[in-house]
Formats: sequence, C-alpha cells, structure tokens
Amino acid sequence: MKSSPGFLLLALGIGVAGSIILSAQEESPAEVISESPLPLVPSASFYHPPVIREVWDNLYRRLDDMEDGLLTKKFVRALLDSLAVSVQADFDSLAIRAQAIETSESGYTHKFYSSPLTRDEILGAPITEQDSADRPHFHAVYDPQGYLLRVRYVEPRLWRANQQLLARGTYQLDPTSPPQVRYFRDWDIRTLAGKGYVKKKKLLEDQAHYRIVYDPENEVEAVQYFDSDWKLVFTLTTGQASAEGDQYARLEFADGAGSLLTLHPYVFLRDWSVVKPKWKVAITRDENGALASTQVFNHLDQLSYYYTFSFREDEEAHTRTLRGTVLSDANEIKRVFALVYDQEDRMVRRAFYTDDGQLQEATTYDYLPATSELIVTTRNAVGIVTSRQNFLYPAPKD
Repeated sequence: MKSSPGFLLLALGIGVAGSIILSAQEESPAEVISESPLPLVPSASFYHPPVIREVWDNLYRRLDDMEDGLLTKKFVRALLDSLAVSVQADFDSLAIRAQAIETSESGYTHKFYSSPLTRDEILGAPITEQDSADRPHFHAVYDPQGYLLRVRYVEPRLWRANQQLLARGTYQLDPTSPPQVRYFRDWDIRTLAGKGYVKKKKLLEDQAHYRIVYDPENEVEAVQYFDSDWKLVFTLTTGQASAEGDQYARLEFADGAGSLLTLHPYVFLRDWSVVKPKWKVAITRDENGALASTQVFNHLDQLSYYYTFSFREDEEAHTRTLRGTVLSDANEIKRVFALVYDQEDRMVRRAFYTDDGQLQEATTYDYLPATSELIVTTRNAVGIVTSRQNFLYPAPKD
C-alpha cells in the first residue's frame, strides 16, 4: 500500500512530537546520509522505551512504501535521520546530568538522591495553609488532572529560628513579642477555632471575616468579627476562670447590644438570644476545649438565661451530636435540642425535645451534590411532614 506525502507528513509530526518527549535511536554521521532504513540500536548509556522504537520503525517503514521517484522521499529520510541524531544528543546530555552526583548551574547546586520511599510515604496527612506557616511541611503542586508536578520541602523561618535557639539552649517564649494575627472566612463557636484561613491581602473589600489573635503558645486570645463593611461587630476575649484552669470567653458587642444568633444561627435559639445594652455574655469550654456553656447576665450582673452543651461522637455512624439545653434565671428548662453533624461536619439533623426527652419536632438536611441542592424537611412528633424547602448551596452554617 502506497502512502501519500500528506499522510506521511502528518505521521511524521505525530512521531516527532512523541520522540522529542521520550526518546530516539542512536545513529552515526555515516548513517545520516544513507538512504536505507537505520537499525534501531539502544544507547548503552540509558534505556529506550520500546514504544519509541516502534514509532521510529513505523516511520521508516512508511518511508520505504513511498515511490522511489518522489523527491520528498529523500528529503523526508534526511529530515528523520537528522532529527534522530539531534534528539539522541539531547537525551545523552540529560542522562549524563541525571547521573552526576551534583552539578552547578547559575550559582545553584542541584543534587539527585535515590529514595525507597513512595510519594504516599513522603506526603503524609494534608494540613491547612494556616498550619503550614508554623511547622515544616512538603508543598506539593498538582495539575488540573490531579497529577503531581513537583514537591518541595519548606521550613518556616520562625520555626527554623526557634530550632536554632533550642539547639543552643537559649529558646524562651517572649511575652513581649507581638501577638500572631490570622484571618478567617468563618469561625466555629463550638471549638473557638477559625475556619477558611485567608491572608489579609486576599480579603475582598466587601467580605465579612474574622480576625483571631493568638498568644505566644498559639492559643486563641481574642476573636473579632467584621461585617461586609469591615465594621467591628463583636469581640470575644478568652481567659482563665479559675486557678484550676477552667477556660472562659467574654463576649462584647461593638454597639453595646446584639444577638447570640450572630455567633451561630443554630447553636443558639431565636427566643433566647437577646443581649441588651450593658449586658454581659460569658462562654465556657470543657477540658477538651469544646463549648460547655453560654451565660447571659443583665445590666445588674444577674443571670438572665443560659445554655449548657455536651458533645457526643458515634464512631460507627460517623456522626457527632451537640446537645443543648436552655434554662431561665430560675434554672427552669425552657428548651432542649440536638444538632447532628456528619463526617464532613455538615449539620444533617436538628431536633427539639420535651423536658423528659420526648421528640417534639425534627428537621433533616439532605445534600444533593449532583444538583447543588439542599432539601430541608421538617416533621412533627409522629413523623408527618409539616414543611419542605429546597435551597441552593451553600448549606446552613454548621
């Protein structure tokens, strides 16, 4: 079967692209001017993938199928031969460089190390960008298809400086050093932890955000919430409630009054969320740092109402439940509720109970990734649907 010149040039383009990337055959100057197909002999210095040898064999076979009278046959053969020599020289150079113990280029030293470790063994559990600023880590870059492009080891400057001081035995926490400040798109009242770390320069002009101040031991010292106009809404200051180490946080609204719903629209209830001018709010945490209680005092420092909370994890169901109870100033239970979160920390159920634990009402949150929808369904105590609504993501604040 005879091949047309156009078809040959197309095949040549495909073959050339593949061979430049991967490998080529080794040829001598005498063979370059020969009109007979060249033997594909692998270089002794490195391995030629069989697929590349097959590509070049195929090109030469198609060249032999052309009519001898065509002028393009000699031209294409000379082009193939010349290209093979050029590509071979490039790969020989690369092989020599890769085998070198070290080489110098533009003032930088390149070293090559063999390692028995796989990529999964080197790249451990992922960490957040916030955590990467405090400890050594590997920075991996992936392409849009998920293929690993490069990995580099990073040691933060502050961490490295502290390690040098430790090595000399002179490292001490400096209480006079300026506090660390980080910015977040969201914040979790349940753990007093920021979510969605972002650098200040990347915050949008109309983006609400949280500013968290850390002490030298990297514990939360204060939380400030700014609305979309960058106006301060509230400040939460942490401290120690007793000598035994009980932790608390004091909440202050910038305008003197506000609502606990600003902290979280589901952890707190609308009928029990008002904070009037000169009122005070204290938030305590348990020994694990989780939310334990929220107490609201009036302008006379008298207890107005308060919440108690408890966390429970179900490892088999991969869920976490936050149980809350609202009590009046007379210790009378006003509301009992529970928030259930899935393994992705999304709220999937919100239920209300009587004082003796009987279900009153339950709302489920079903997430549909395929349509980016959230279906919110409310049922009464006997399971009858009383409300069903569809929303688009984002889902309710969890």
